[in-house]
Amino acid sequence: MSINIEAALLKKLQTMTLRARYIAEGYVSGLHQSPLKGSSLEFAQHRQYVPGDEFRNLDWKVYGRTNRFYVKQYQEETNIRCYNVIDRSKSMGFSSGELTKLEYASYFCAALTYLLISQGDSAGLISYSRGYDDIIPPRNFRAHMHFIMDRLENLNPSGKTDFEKPFYKIGKLIKKRSLLIVFSDLLDDPDKVIKSLKYFPYLKNDLIVIQILDPAELKLEEHGEVEFVDMETGERLKTRPDVIKKEYKKKMEAFLEKLERGLKAHSIDYYRFTTDMYIDRALSRFIEGRKRFNL
Repeated sequence: MSINIEAALLKKLQTMTLRARYIAEGYVSGLHQSPLKGSSLEFAQHRQYVPGDEFRNLDWKVYGRTNRFYVKQYQEETNIRCYNVIDRSKSMGFSSGELTKLEYASYFCAALTYLLISQGDSAGLISYSRGYDDIIPPRNFRAHMHFIMDRLENLNPSGKTDFEKPFYKIGKLIKKRSLLIVFSDLLDDPDKVIKSLKYFPYLKNDLIVIQILDPAELKLEEHGEVEFVDMETGERLKTRPDVIKKEYKKKMEAFLEKLERGLKAHSIDYYRFTTDMYIDRALSRFIEGRKRFNL
């Protein structure tokens, strides 16, 4: 369900809370239960087995019918503790259109926070670049939501991309089973990204990675001699995009395929959106994907 909210309109709204509400309400009328599953003793439903689940929770009757492993999920598991984790490195400040990648991620995160707290779940926020700068623990009351919105409103891109150091610290920080939603352009060594994230699911956390890219990063449309500047290092490179764009596209596709394949191999749910996509449509696609994931 989507009403195709224009980025230019979102930027005109005065507060992040208004943006979040506007985006979320484009979908929320069709949302009847949480698609973001985070233990009471009351049985609620089944979900597919993932490495690290207790074998005693396997439902052997379902296995006999489907030949697939499912575990029983209990009512308390639908009360989510969610950490939204946003990459605010300098590369996230890039834009070829209305929104930077960081703005797009912040609006998306704000809408998810609005939905989570509105349905009684807990949401928190972590921002990072070379280290993590700020941690707001998950809570489920309205004043807390406005606190997160204010922090999202004031995020600025800074520092170089790094996954190892911040996610090592984040792993030490999270003591209870949680849902982590990571917003990043993932413009780093794929092996390093995967290595930094792969342990979270094995510690019984549910990890979702939402990759945000600018459409200009997927294809080179410039003509003539162009100077590209690395936003994080200042390194400059002069080239002709019309000459290299075929090879660039090939390498970008290989990079994205390696990332997706590597993340999914470790039971990490992965989505990719570009900043020219309506945010409410991206939110709708994400939620529908999560519903399918939890069947």
